[in-house]
Amino acid sequence: MYRKLRDRLFPLQITKRFYLGMAFLIIVPILVMEILDQISFMEERKIIKEKELFAVVCHLNRSLQGSYDDILKQYNIEPSPQAKLLILNSVLQPIINQIAFCHTNLIIGYYSSELDSIVASNLDYPTGKLYPLPHTLPYFDIYKTGNPQYFYDQDFFHKNSHETLSLVYPLHRQGKLIGHVWASRDMDSFYQEALARRKNTLLAGFIMLFGSIFLSWIFFTRFKRDLNHFANAIGTNNLRISSDSLPELNPLVELIYKRENELKRELEISSSIAELSSKVISTASFNEVTEHILDQARKFTDSKLGYVGCLDPMTGCLTISCLPKGIGGDIHSGKEVFIKYKGLWGWVLKNKKSLLSNNPEQDYRAQVTLPGHVKITRFIAVPAIIDDQLVGQIALANAKRDYTPGDLVLVERFARLLVILIHREHREEALRMSEDRFAKAFNTNPCMVSITTLDEGRFIDVNKSFLQTLGYEREDVIGHTSQEIDIGIKSKRKEVINSIKQGKPVHNLEVTFYGREGNRMVGLYSAELIKLSGESCLLSVVNDITKRKQLEKEMIRLDRLNMVGEMAAGIAHEVRNPLTTVRGFLQMLGKKNDNGKLQEYYALMIEELDRANTIISEFLSTARNKPDKLELEDLNTIIDTLFPLIAADAMNSDCNVVRELTNISPILLNQKEIRQLILNLAHNSLEAMTPGGTLTIKTFMVGEEIILSMADTGKGIETEILDKLGTPFFTTKENGTGLGLAVCYGIVRRHHASIEIDTSPKGTTFYIKFKQFKGVDNEYAV
Repeated sequence: MYRKLRDRLFPLQITKRFYLGMAFLIIVPILVMEILDQISFMEERKIIKEKELFAVVCHLNRSLQGSYDDILKQYNIEPSPQAKLLILNSVLQPIINQIAFCHTNLIIGYYSSELDSIVASNLDYPTGKLYPLPHTLPYFDIYKTGNPQYFYDQDFFHKNSHETLSLVYPLHRQGKLIGHVWASRDMDSFYQEALARRKNTLLAGFIMLFGSIFLSWIFFTRFKRDLNHFANAIGTNNLRISSDSLPELNPLVELIYKRENELKRELEISSSIAELSSKVISTASFNEVTEHILDQARKFTDSKLGYVGCLDPMTGCLTISCLPKGIGGDIHSGKEVFIKYKGLWGWVLKNKKSLLSNNPEQDYRAQVTLPGHVKITRFIAVPAIIDDQLVGQIALANAKRDYTPGDLVLVERFARLLVILIHREHREEALRMSEDRFAKAFNTNPCMVSITTLDEGRFIDVNKSFLQTLGYEREDVIGHTSQEIDIGIKSKRKEVINSIKQGKPVHNLEVTFYGREGNRMVGLYSAELIKLSGESCLLSVVNDITKRKQLEKEMIRLDRLNMVGEMAAGIAHEVRNPLTTVRGFLQMLGKKNDNGKLQEYYALMIEELDRANTIISEFLSTARNKPDKLELEDLNTIIDTLFPLIAADAMNSDCNVVRELTNISPILLNQKEIRQLILNLAHNSLEAMTPGGTLTIKTFMVGEEIILSMADTGKGIETEILDKLGTPFFTTKENGTGLGLAVCYGIVRRHHASIEIDTSPKGTTFYIKFKQFKGVDNEYAV
C-alpha cells in the first residue's frame, strides 16, 4: 500500500519527476509569497483603518466642548433623563452627521455613562428615547482601564458583518469619566479586497506554472528524441553519432567504454573461475587443476613467472607441483621441494598474509637474488589457508605492468579455489585410507559381516567369513535376500528393523541360522544403520558361537557325568558286593530246589540282579575319565566286523543298513569302546525308524579329521530334546535307562573326539569326528 502510494506521488520517469519538481518549485514559492503578501497586506490595511478610526474618535472628542453637564447647564433647567437625552442629542447629532458624511463606512456615536444610553449616533435608532447598551460588551472594559481600546470581533451595531474593527475612546472631563465615543467599521470589504488580490497573485502563478510546463514539455520532447538517438548509437556501438547528438554525454561515453572493457574482463574472469570450479569438483587430477589455476592467474595478471605450491602437512615443506620451465617459459609438471622459507614468498608463508610489491629490490622483506636466478621486477603472492592452517601458496612475478590491488583480489580468488582443491585432495586421501581400512576390516574379519538394504534386505556385499561359514559362493548371495537363500533369521529381522529405525543399534542378539547344507548354527547378531550413496543400509555382524554353545552343553553334560561318576564310585562297591552275594545264594537255592515254579522265580530274580549289575557297570563306564588302552586301529575294519550284528538287528526291525566306507587313516582308539559306541548309535537309529527305513554308515576324511557318520531316515529329534541328549537318565523310551547316549558321549570324550548332530523331519545324522594320528604322543597309546 505504501509502495503504491509512493509510486503514484513520486513516479520513476525522469520527465514526470521533473514536472512534479517544477510544479513544487513554482507552486510552493507562490503560495509562500501569497501568504506573506496577504499577511503584509492585512497588517498594512489594519494599520490604515486603525489610524482612520483614531482620527475620527479624536475628532469626536474635540468636538465635545466641555462635558455633558456643561451643555445641559446652558439650558438652566432640571430636565428628566428623557429631556436630557433630547437636549444632548440636539447638540451632538449635527456633529455626528457632519463627521459621518465624510466617513460613510463608519458607525460613530456618543455614549453617556450617567444616562447609560447612546446620546448621539448615526445608527438607525429611535431618537429621543434612552438606548442603553449591554454592559457585557467588551467596550465597557475601558471604564476599568481608562484607556482607548481596539476590538476585532462581531460588532453589536453591524448585524450582517462577519467581523468589525472598533475603537472605543473614553471621555474624561474634569478628571471624571463621563462616557465614551466610538467608531467602528465592518471588515467584509477589506477581506474582499484581500481575496481579489490573492486571486490575481494565484492566477499569475498558475500562468507561470503552465508556461514553464509547456516549455519543459517542448524541451523534454526534443531531449527524448536525442536520447533515443544516443541509445541507438550505443546499441549499434556507433558512439561517434551519440557524441555529435549529445556532446554533453561524452564523459558518459568514455565511462561506458571503460566500464565495457572492465565488464568484458570480469566476464572472462568469471568464466575462468567457473571453469576452474567445475574442474575442482570434478575427477580431474590435482596436477591438472593446479596447472590450469597457474595458467589463468598468469594470464589475467599479465605475469611471466609464477608457481602453485602445497605444504606437506607432515614435513611443512613447500612442494611445487607446477612451475614454468626455466622459471619463465611454459608450465611443466614436476615436484620441487623447498625446506626453508626465504625472501618475499617465505614472508607470505611465515605471516600467512598476501603480499604485493612492484619494487622488490627496494623491499626490506626481499633477499639477494641467487646467481643464475631470473631477476624479479614485480611480485605478488597469496597464501592458501584452511581453518587458519597454511596449506599452500600462489606466487606470480614480472608482470608487464604494475600489479594493482585488483590483481591481488583476483589472485586471492584463485587461492580460494586452490584451498578447495587441496581440501578435496585431503578428503579424497582420507576417504581412500578409510575405505582401505574398512575393506581390510570387512574382508579379514573372522565374524560374518554383511551390508544389506534396509527396506528389502538385499545383500550388497559380504565378507569371506560369511561365505565360508554358510558355504555359499559370492554370486549366490549378492542381490538376494536372506529369505531367498534361506539363512533362516527371518523371524528376527522385523525386530531388528524396528529397533534400527528407532535409532537403537542392535548388539549381541542371539539368533539361529542355517548353512547351505542345512546345518544349524547359533550366532550373536549386531547391526548398525549406515548410508551408502544416500541410501539407508544395514551393516550386520554375526559372531558364530555354535562351537561355544556346543562346548557349554558339553561342559554341562560333563558336570552331570562327574556327578554320576561320583555317585557310581560311591555305590559301586557298596551295591555290587551285596548283589553278588544275593546272586550266588539264588543260584545255590535254584540248584537245590527242583520245583519248576520256584526255578522260574529264581531265574527272574537272577536276571533282574544281572540287569542291576549292568546298570552299575554303565554307571562306571560313564564316570571313567580315561580309556583303558588306545591302539592304532582301522575304523573301517571295526565297522565291517560289527556289520552282521547291525544287519541282524535291522532285519528284526524290518529296516535296511548301508555301508559307504572310504579310505581313511588309522586312528588311536579303544576297540571295545568304539564297538560299544557304534552298536549303541546303530541301535538307537534303528529304534527311531519305522519299518522300511535305512541306516547309512559312512566314513570319510575332511582335512585332518576322520569322520564317522550314522544317518537314519526317522522323523528327527525335536529341538527341545536335542539340547538334553547325552544327559544321564534322560530317555524318551518306555524301558530305556537314559544311559546309552551318556555312555557314547563319554567314549567320544575319552577319545578326544567330538560329536555333532544334524536333524530334520527327514532324519537324523550323528557325526563323530576323530583327530588324525600324527605320532605316539598320547599317554594311553600303545
